[in-house]
Amino acid sequence: MSSLFDDVSRVIGSSVSRRKMLGMVGSAVGGAVLASLGLRGAAFGAESPDSPPCKAGYTPCGSICCPPSKVCVNGICCPPGYTNCNGKCCGGTCYGSLCCGKNATLCGGKCCEPGLICCNGVCCSVPGSVCFNNKCCASGIVCNGVCCNTNSICCKGKCVDKHESPKNC
Repeated sequence: MSSLFDDVSRVIGSSVSRRKMLGMVGSAVGGAVLASLGLRGAAFGAESPDSPPCKAGYTPCGSICCPPSKVCVNGICCPPGYTNCNGKCCGGTCYGSLCCGKNATLCGGKCCEPGLICCNGVCCSVPGSVCFNNKCCASGIVCNGVCCNTNSICCKGKCVDKHESPKNC
């Protein structure tokens, strides 16, 4: 019973609204009554004395309960296959606090989507680009040290318009 008074004192001393405080105090008192009757685990599906009271089918996860469609990942409820990335569910790769989607890569503090490359800390915006002289070459064509534009081809060491290119290219 002394832990009940400790919990109530802690709630009253915290900086929460009166409505929330009354709800928390009511929950603590109700939980203590159920626990004293030996009903806590059976009534709420709790797995241990430290677990929160969870509804049937829900899984204790730290101080919360995960619904049946989610799993507990380091204290948060996430869809299956996701990881905890700095307190958020991440379905891809976690880089510190940044979650990049599946097959995306980290680039200058941002995520490059699949198919895009990182060039000098910037994601090239056109799929198939190449990084040339620390700049994105959108055409993907580098000819004799020059990035050709998207309507060109490399012909005998020069970028030429692909529609007007000589036949002998």
